[in-house]
Amino acid sequence: GGFVFSDPFIRNKRAKDGTKYTLSKQAGCFIRPQYHKTYNPTYSMPFWFLLKESIRHPFTPIFTGWRCLSYKGYLMAINMIDVYPRYDAKTPPLEKSIMDDYGKDVGGDNYDSQRGIFKREIYSMKEGVADITETHLQNPHIRFFQERNPDWKRGHLLCVVSRVTWRMLFRLKIKIIIKSIFRNK
Repeated sequence: GGFVFSDPFIRNKRAKDGTKYTLSKQAGCFIRPQYHKTYNPTYSMPFWFLLKESIRHPFTPIFTGWRCLSYKGYLMAINMIDVYPRYDAKTPPLEKSIMDDYGKDVGGDNYDSQRGIFKREIYSMKEGVADITETHLQNPHIRFFQERNPDWKRGHLLCVVSRVTWRMLFRLKIKIIIKSIFRNK
């Protein structure tokens, strides 16, 4: 057996202002703690996909689109550097346009462009998996997630986009290397 990865890119998209861009659909997964010490290719696969796309199309901006069910997924997305929406910066028009295109493509009529939320109630978060406590709300990113998506427990998702830059790719690779070094200790 092995892993089969499909091409996660949507190419030749155009924002409202006419900017051509590529969108990479990202999905977060949570790996149980007992498996953290084993090698898992899902840690480095997004890096290689994004690096290859950046080299193949150096003049076309690349964005990643995320659907965040919990604050944990949102914190994972926020690590990508140029991420929107966020508590400390207004979403730029290009990123808002891409977020709305992604939201409508993926969520259709269930996408609320005012709040940037996928309204869905098919799946909900299991009790105890990502509960937000008063202590969590001291983190401004978690507080922002809770305020922006108060119905996350019912299954609503926050739509997030991030711009892929060489700085972000470098930072991501460093994190992968550090994780692999300390995971084996």
